[in-house]
Amino acid sequence: MSNALSSLKEQWSSRLIFIFAAASASVGIGNIWEFPATVGQYGGGDYVLTYLLCVIFIGIPLMMAEIVIGRRGKENPVDAIRHVAIHDGLNKNWEWLGIFGILASFLILSYFNVVGAWSLDYFIHSIDGSLVQQSPQVINHLFDQLQQHSTKLLFYYSLLLAVTAIIIIRGLTKGIQTVLYVFFPLMMLILIALVMYAITTPYFYSSLIYIFRPEFHHFSPHMILSAMADAFFSLSVGIGSIMMYGAYLPRKISIGPTVLWICLIDTTISLLITIAIFPLAFLHDIDPSSGKGLVFKTIPAAFSVLPFSQILSSLFFGMLVLGLIMANIALFEPIVSFLIKRTSLNRLWATILVSISLWLVGLLSLFSYTIWSDVTIFHKDFYELLDYFLSHFILAVSGILLAIFTTHFLSRRENEQQLQLSKITFAIWFNTLRYITPSIIFLVLLASLF
Repeated sequence: MSNALSSLKEQWSSRLIFIFAAASASVGIGNIWEFPATVGQYGGGDYVLTYLLCVIFIGIPLMMAEIVIGRRGKENPVDAIRHVAIHDGLNKNWEWLGIFGILASFLILSYFNVVGAWSLDYFIHSIDGSLVQQSPQVINHLFDQLQQHSTKLLFYYSLLLAVTAIIIIRGLTKGIQTVLYVFFPLMMLILIALVMYAITTPYFYSSLIYIFRPEFHHFSPHMILSAMADAFFSLSVGIGSIMMYGAYLPRKISIGPTVLWICLIDTTISLLITIAIFPLAFLHDIDPSSGKGLVFKTIPAAFSVLPFSQILSSLFFGMLVLGLIMANIALFEPIVSFLIKRTSLNRLWATILVSISLWLVGLLSLFSYTIWSDVTIFHKDFYELLDYFLSHFILAVSGILLAIFTTHFLSRRENEQQLQLSKITFAIWFNTLRYITPSIIFLVLLASLF
């Protein structure tokens, strides 16, 4: 491969830190907040089975493709796609697929940090004990009050962006890797502690049955679309984060086994969080189908009357804040890297520009719960509209285009050299990505429209 495809100098120091990075790329968004809520909303085992199938037939093939392109291009997603396209004799306009991902990352950052602001507020309330021994009605009222408190939310939102910016400014080695070495193991320790507590509750076994036993009567196009969206978010595919992280991956690290480890760890995190939450919900007769309010309304109410409630609540919302910061890092990095490449800005000023832009655009989502709460588009506020449009359509279309680009246009020989798989294993990956992955995504999208 030519030197033109190798402009990034920094690399991950080990396979382990790359796995940490990729597994944490969307852990706060997909695993902690989205996944348990949708498992409860769609009846438990049916949804989990569908999600696992989406990971196998959509998530794993697409993640491998993103890492292949990222490592070949050694650039941000836009320039990585541009470079590999030109190298393989294709039109440079394929770079628009990368721009698509960069735009999706930017919009996700702008509205999911609103969830981060909620989480940070709950973490602070957990530490000071103000959530202890509170009724569900009081917890609901606190959340409704928080959504109306523009000044407080704006402060927390700005703080999260500032923390992320400081990490990004320090670069891969001194910033991102250093933080991940601390945050990811800490988050896992907190998760294990919460699961250990859930094991002691009387509803642990019944929760496992609810989560893992399919009943085969909740299936619908919209349920499958939600599972597919969760797989995209949880594995952070289709938005350029994994491709960016792949650009820092040393050639000596094998992509195939590494992706399997990432997906195994990521899926385990999603399931463990659900296992930690549901026994508490059942213990207090809380409906697990309460949707995304599960994390901020029902679970705090369950924690509030438990022994060690202050510790448990602090651990849970601390874990959520850590996850959101790690997700922020993964979404921030490709945007900043793109600006550095395409402008004369250095890392400091590129990060500042992205932060200010995100802060301004994020106000639309932040204020959709306060001063603009009466403004709706298609019966959704701005936050809900962005969330639905991105998770259910943009990421899916991005996945289809990525599959087509990788298997129908890029050099098969280059893909083989990057993956270093046996002929049979490569053929399985290639044909799954070529035919099965885009077909499933397209059919699910089509069915969901009717």
